Amino acid sequence: MKYFIRLNYYWFIVLILLVGCKEPSLDDTVSQEDAIISYFDANKVQIEFASLNYLEQWEYVNDLIKKKYYNPNELKAWIDVAVKQLCLAKNEIEVDLLYEVAEILYNLEFENASFQVSELICNLPDFNQDQKARRIVGFIKSVKYANESNKDSLSKYLNLFEKSMDFKTKKSDRIQYYSLQGSLADLKGQYFDASVNYQKAIALTHQTDTKNLTTLYMNLASTYINLDYVEKASECATKISKFSTQDELSLASRSTLAIIQSRVGDYSNSEINFKKIIDHALKYKNELLLAQAYANYGNLKRKQKQFDSGLQYMEKSDSLCRKLGIEFGILINLINRAELFFDQGEFELSALLLDSKVNEIEALKIPKLNMEFYKVYYQVQDSLGNNVLADRFYRKYKQNHGLHFGDLTRSVIVNWELATEKDQRFKEKTSMRISLEKETKNKYLIAFLLTFSLFVTGIFYFFSHRKNHIIKEKLDAEKLRLSYELELKSKEMMSESVNSINIHNTKLMIHDELSSLIKELPSIHQNKFKEFNRKLKATNKTNILDEFDARFTGVYEDFYQKILVLAPDLTPNELKICALLKLNISSKEISLLTNRSIGTIENARVSIRKKFNLDPQINLQQFLLSIS
Repeated sequence: MKYFIRLNYYWFIVLILLVGCKEPSLDDTVSQEDAIISYFDANKVQIEFASLNYLEQWEYVNDLIKKKYYNPNELKAWIDVAVKQLCLAKNEIEVDLLYEVAEILYNLEFENASFQVSELICNLPDFNQDQKARRIVGFIKSVKYANESNKDSLSKYLNLFEKSMDFKTKKSDRIQYYSLQGSLADLKGQYFDASVNYQKAIALTHQTDTKNLTTLYMNLASTYINLDYVEKASECATKISKFSTQDELSLASRSTLAIIQSRVGDYSNSEINFKKIIDHALKYKNELLLAQAYANYGNLKRKQKQFDSGLQYMEKSDSLCRKLGIEFGILINLINRAELFFDQGEFELSALLLDSKVNEIEALKIPKLNMEFYKVYYQVQDSLGNNVLADRFYRKYKQNHGLHFGDLTRSVIVNWELATEKDQRFKEKTSMRISLEKETKNKYLIAFLLTFSLFVTGIFYFFSHRKNHIIKEKLDAEKLRLSYELELKSKEMMSESVNSINIHNTKLMIHDELSSLIKELPSIHQNKFKEFNRKLKATNKTNILDEFDARFTGVYEDFYQKILVLAPDLTPNELKICALLKLNISSKEISLLTNRSIGTIENARVSIRKKFNLDPQINLQQFLLSIS
């Protein structure tokens, strides 16, 4: 089934949602400058550690974690125990030392130990007044809760991290912030916001930082997978291949790549990647990773019609989930298993599995998970001939799909990306123009020095010319700034209008469904709901378009007056279409906003051209854009 990978992505999101762009490499290799220098002897270290006082023990830990070892897993195990012991003691400690240890532990990916230290920092007397303390705690805990898919806690600590940021905040912290904001939006099913934040982080990341870029592009690809936007996900994978080989990818990135490969039909490479992840998890006894990898691999086998093998791997994943107490993973495996039975034609067995978890899955309120459950459930019930149940869950599926995964969301993302790319090109052109102007100024200065002794009168001319040139530069710069601000306001206006229309359409959909439900109620109860349903439908698109019209005239004050001078017989409807064309909006988008067919919009455009008396070779939209 084509949707198995989409659901499966939610199972391994625990591993992929940003770990601050710092993930372990699959092959555990290190660069030359990070060369391993010694072997970690836990017994010897413990004896030395026990002989020290409390403050000396913290300093000892700080020295240890700054070194490199052949056996880092043993170091991590010892550090987890030692740091827990130190944090429980809660004696006095030098604050700067505590901050240093917390950040180093995080950078080493010692998640448990860094979280323990962040808890200790939270209990410091001046925590709420110490910006650095709030930054460290907010970031470390945000990463932890992102990994655990805990939306509420992630939102809380990400807000703490955000409040600690100011204009002096390092670029690396801003990258982490946008990455985590993308994770939070992804968890909430707000895929447009997730895409925007991941791309903001990418824009801030230097092109030589291939490790972070790989992680960010993979997270962006995962967002596109959630939207069934395989083409964009493949584009991300192509970009990654330019600066990273598959062997250099982290485990989470490799999982995403394997999913993309499966979605485009590259089963052989997808299977190779999943097997490597399983081998790595078995080697290092990473049961959480292994549970996720078994689930992924089982679904790949199902897609290949190897049902017995797929079922075996799903059962292995279930066994690990029960052992680790991961109820979320068990639910996803149950849905995947139901899909497998559905593929085999065992509809009753599939329905039995799904019936047992309807309430539990809906209670999670995870858009992607709910949508996949509704889809499988209505297909199973339809196959069994239960038309009432099939129809009810089909409506739930369509409603959930329309709110989070429809064409509008994908269209908004594409439009935003195009606008961002356009802005970037504009900035590059502006920067180039400024650079050229600086070169021109230098040439003027050299020319002035060479001719100074010969042409005294040229001095006065030069300064006069220079002054006019500076004034023109200021005017041009101000004009560019105003133009840029105007463009931003236009985009904001369009975004708000689209959102208003989308909300209105959602209300109409709810109204229609509620109308159907009211008809099914006994007559004595119907009147209780009719008045509510009437109020629900009261808002109309005319009000929304009037609000848009008011905002438009606030930005382009004289636009209507200017075009009415050129074409006095324009109708109010044609004036609105002119305004939308002025914002560079296509006929298709105007059709959506005005609730008219594309043919109607095209006819209106022809009428407008005639009233402006435009030549055939002149583009109407370009003509309106030229009216300032």
